[in-house]
Amino acid sequence: MWIVAPLAVLGAVGAGYLTYRFVVDPLVANTADAIKLTLAILTLIGAVLAGVYAYRKQRIAESDTHRADAKGGRLALAESTNTPELPRPSRSED
Repeated sequence: MWIVAPLAVLGAVGAGYLTYRFVVDPLVANTADAIKLTLAILTLIGAVLAGVYAYRKQRIAESDTHRADAKGGRLALAESTNTPELPRPSRSED
């Protein structure tokens, strides 16, 4: 954690500098507009990464639930979801 956080900050600063220097600066004459565009690009990249992280976290949680269900049935599924016990499904009489 103590190594990853500073590396992430340095990576973000480096990506911002490279984006500003090689992409935005030649295209925009006004420096303030160039900085705004650079921050917008970095925000978009951050939003995409946050979405990918949330998607992967959801997939892992769902696979854990499926694994618990296959392992022990209703009781294991209830334990994995912090529910006292899952309700029994009702069977319809035809």
